Amino acid sequence: MTEWETVDGFKYPNGSIFDRMNSSGITWRLFHDMCGPIEGSLSQVSAIHNIQLWDVHEFETFEKEVQSGSYQYQYTFIEPNYGDTADGSYEGGSSQHPMDNVGGGESLISKVYETIRNSPIWHLSMLVVTYDEHGGFYDHVGPTDVTAPNDGGDHSKYNKYGFNFTKYGVRVPALIISPYTTGGVVDSTTYDHTSVLATLEFLFGLDPLTDRDKKANTFEHLISATPNLNTSTRLPRPAVPAARRPTLTPQQRAAREAEPVPDGSTLSGFLGLALKADSKLSRTKEERMAAVAKFKSIRTRGEARYYLREVMARVRAERARRQR
Repeated sequence: MTEWETVDGFKYPNGSIFDRMNSSGITWRLFHDMCGPIEGSLSQVSAIHNIQLWDVHEFETFEKEVQSGSYQYQYTFIEPNYGDTADGSYEGGSSQHPMDNVGGGESLISKVYETIRNSPIWHLSMLVVTYDEHGGFYDHVGPTDVTAPNDGGDHSKYNKYGFNFTKYGVRVPALIISPYTTGGVVDSTTYDHTSVLATLEFLFGLDPLTDRDKKANTFEHLISATPNLNTSTRLPRPAVPAARRPTLTPQQRAAREAEPVPDGSTLSGFLGLALKADSKLSRTKEERMAAVAKFKSIRTRGEARYYLREVMARVRAERARRQR
């Protein structure tokens, strides 16, 4: 369970995996695909306590750093661009949300793979590609039971339907890519998202965060002793799909922008991320109060778009300041 502490972000009872890596001296770095709408460039990882939007770097930086031969980070997390989140269509991004096409995401995956494959760290790497949800598609395999996290958190505050976290959901795809894995093999082992945590904990000698990742299967058994260094250095370019919907007329666009922000929507979550950044960038109590007031005044998609762009401009400036 998590708790959203006003503008401080989600705090986990036992801390996050980033807290755990920090305490053990494990280096990590965050990246986000910025090639898309500004509204899709707010990184979800920045919702976690102690991580800010300016801590997340542009993906182009990843390409340069990895191929330079001086990449020093032991764990890397890359997020896609979520497209037009203010509109709610996700169009123009690389997250492969259902209302957008899959081409942007395929291009991002290709870039990540080729960057690592053609770098000095390829022989030391494992690339995990996965998704946060199944996208609404039917799954013929029913969810099975799973160990509850038992993390000591309060399950009542955000648990609208009384879910006890002892049942898996619908399956999501995942790719494990490394010179030490066998290509083209479908693994029937049951994993969940905490298998990523469990694998990190195994590799770096970290204690588990919860009972869930303590008992989750790791990717260790997929690794062979002998690397295959003759894998493809370049992937086929994804096809450019046709537009998913007709371009809106100015009148239709204006009507869309005037729609109210849907309660409990993804857009609401992105606005929360922006508020967190806006508040952290405010130097005085008065500025923070003004940021909260501005956030609370947002009513429409158009006002949300303006606010997201305004905050991201401040975030980019802060990121550039810290990199000087």
